[in-house]
Amino acid sequence: ENSGRERYLSPVQQQRLVQAAKLSEWPKLYAVILLALTSGARRGELAKLRWSDIDLKDATALCRDTKNGNDKLLYLTDAVIVELRKFQEVGSGLVFNNPRKLGRPYGFRNEWTQCLIDADIPEIDDHNEKLVFHSLRHSFCSTLGNQGKELQEIAALAGHKSLQTTMRYLHLGSKRKKQVLDDVFSNLG
Repeated sequence: ENSGRERYLSPVQQQRLVQAAKLSEWPKLYAVILLALTSGARRGELAKLRWSDIDLKDATALCRDTKNGNDKLLYLTDAVIVELRKFQEVGSGLVFNNPRKLGRPYGFRNEWTQCLIDADIPEIDDHNEKLVFHSLRHSFCSTLGNQGKELQEIAALAGHKSLQTTMRYLHLGSKRKKQVLDDVFSNLG
């Protein structure tokens, strides 16, 4: 990944994106976006995800052979579980399958672009940076960081091998930075 990537979604933009995804022509867009935002999973990990890798009872999904070469366990929120149950299948088929090409993941580029339009989120921002699906991974890490979660926790959930990688994904907002200073130095002076 380009080490200069900075684009991520604010919580308000995340809500707008999720709501727009619910209206997509592809019925699984909401599920894939919600899963990416709440687990930090990469697009490739979600494309390879199989129903046999999901344990709805334990609220987990196993991503096999991830980018860094290891398997990774995703923890599923209640909202993700509810959505996945709508499409649940028995067996080892792909969760986000292409109905026209069996055994292949669905390419949802057009639906993604339309969702951004419907959510009123510019695909290219003022800094000329494109919002891509991987930006949801940055949003996941940044949201956790802005909520005060520890770097080690974020790294573990994202499946990063090094804290330096996690730090590239964190984009702390000014509100969080101010809160950190107030928490530590409010009694001084």
